[in-house]
Amino acid sequence: MINRYISIILVLIVLQSCDDEWIFDIPGCMDQNAINYDLNASSDNESCYYEEMITEVITIDSSSYDEWIYFSLELGEVVEILDIENSMDWDLGFKRNHIKTNGGISGEGSGCAIVDATQSWTNESFESTMVVVDKECQTDALIEGNIFTYEGCYNPITHLFSDCFKNPALDNWGSFDSGYHFNINNYRFFVKRADGVYVKFWLRGYYNINQEDAQISITYQTMFDTNSDNLELLLK
Repeated sequence: MINRYISIILVLIVLQSCDDEWIFDIPGCMDQNAINYDLNASSDNESCYYEEMITEVITIDSSSYDEWIYFSLELGEVVEILDIENSMDWDLGFKRNHIKTNGGISGEGSGCAIVDATQSWTNESFESTMVVVDKECQTDALIEGNIFTYEGCYNPITHLFSDCFKNPALDNWGSFDSGYHFNINNYRFFVKRADGVYVKFWLRGYYNINQEDAQISITYQTMFDTNSDNLELLLK
């Protein structure tokens, strides 16, 4: 029995040693001329963006483990909010890689998010997409902490993952690998603002050019006005 366990361990070690691509494959922007060039990336994920891009890219410092950073999609900037649960002045909250929306259990707004995990944003597809994908718009929920799957919110003091409220759709924007590097997947997201207006939403990066983490870069564009007579058509 002992020899059997030893054999299994040796096989796993050999497989791990041989499969370097699986262990070290890090998706990211590999173009050195791009603003978000990732020197650690080993495969390009088409997330590169440049100064001449029409669509603005905004970077949000969400590096605090304790404080949520609140962002207004209408104003395009971080906002200071005193009464989070009863304010309509914010749309998204950021804390590290965690994101919440102003709706449901997190706020009084109409906020929610849609994820289309079957397709990824590229610069071309983002500019050309004009309608919201016909999928469920998810409101915030309690995400249970799990140290094995890295779910929940990480506590740097206990080194455990605790339960926390955030948006389950936006929670799919990336994940940590075995080397604790956060890899984004460029899924197509659509976010409903607190006032009910949809935006197409691209979470483009977790690191800045200096490789500082929790520096989230986002791109978004308003999809339509809430008073539009074509609301039902746009959602199809």
